[in-house]
Amino acid sequence: MSSIAISGRPEKPRLLSTPKKNRKPASITTQADSWCTTWKDSIDRIITDRQFKQILEDIFDLSRDVRLLLRILSAAVASLTPSSPWLTVGTISRSIQSQCAPLPFIFLQELEYPCVALLVATQHIHDRGHDVFTFKMLCDEIKRELGNEAITKALVQVQGRGFGLIRVPESVLEAAFERLVAHNVLVLAGPASSSTRRAYVKYRCVPDRSDIKEAVERLGHSAMKRWFVQGASN
Repeated sequence: MSSIAISGRPEKPRLLSTPKKNRKPASITTQADSWCTTWKDSIDRIITDRQFKQILEDIFDLSRDVRLLLRILSAAVASLTPSSPWLTVGTISRSIQSQCAPLPFIFLQELEYPCVALLVATQHIHDRGHDVFTFKMLCDEIKRELGNEAITKALVQVQGRGFGLIRVPESVLEAAFERLVAHNVLVLAGPASSSTRRAYVKYRCVPDRSDIKEAVERLGHSAMKRWFVQGASN
């Protein structure tokens, strides 16, 4: 019986290799790296932008709330689109408008000195236990602080520095008073009689002490600050 010799080993079947699931084409990886670099550059530009920093500083000065800043920045990023993929000052401004309710007395920080002096006077009258006052009472309070009963004075500022006290006609304070009334900062405390002179009509102040404090601090006059914090004159 003849034997059949089998030489060599049978070849193993070759299996086709499958590509790894997470492997990305080189072109896609290059595009992603390029986009990340461009995004980082855009962030570097926005955080060094003077206007951007000023906007965030102003918002924080008003709110003192870091969470609000996070909401503003998060909303700005969420609003980006393929056609507008970069953060800009305009994007941040629109986010602020959507995230922040308008502050009712934000314009107080832009008031001129006679208006601020009147508001500080309302606080001193309040410290004496009177929530209702007249224009005449405010003028008397300012005169008392300035130490001159003959003429009304107000605080002024020259080139950002406190210049001291100068004489201001009562008509200037009256115009400032009318402006506060027009903006509903000062409102009638009750029905006014037609026979009552305007200087003796009773009003009350709507903004609270913190609002007026912001106006005083933004004014930046040291004498006004001292008057605000010292309490009612005896």
